[in-house]
Amino acid sequence: MAHEWIDCNERKPPNLRPVLVVYSGRVQWIAYRWGGDKWEPTGDEYEDAPADAFAHWMPLPEPPPIG
Repeated sequence: MAHEWIDCNERKPPNLRPVLVVYSGRVQWIAYRWGGDKWEPTGDEYEDAPADAFAHWMPLPEPPPIG
């Protein structure tokens, strides 16, 4: 299933669900999750980001089949 980019000004993702985000026209390959008032990274090497940090988000793709 193909996903479309969703404008962050139109709606945010469900709370705490990891998603891909776009920052300054570039996709951030570390997934972030919306925490209700800020973006929270899913990895330790990044910091929280303010609510207006990202322009668009997209659900993560399904992982490939195993086996």
